[in-house]
Amino acid sequence: MTRITDRDIEQGLQRLNEAAGRPLETYVEDDAGQFQAQDGNFHYSAAYGGYQLTEMGISGGTRSYGGFGSKRELLTRINAMIDGLGAAR
Repeated sequence: MTRITDRDIEQGLQRLNEAAGRPLETYVEDDAGQFQAQDGNFHYSAAYGGYQLTEMGISGGTRSYGGFGSKRELLTRINAMIDGLGAAR
């Protein structure tokens, strides 16, 4: 079994955001130097050694998909969402 790295997760999130037509960056800096949340961007949250798929909301809030788990579980969830988007087309 191969080790799942942060790079694997980042690449998976890039593919998911592209497949869903979502922004690739979680935040972008505006002309005033303020960072603005990018509505709909998929990224991950990490806490207590676990990882969770998260979607950015309009006001900077987030929506979580599933609970915290291992990197392998997160990558499996990301790939399942990509597969689901492909099947829906």
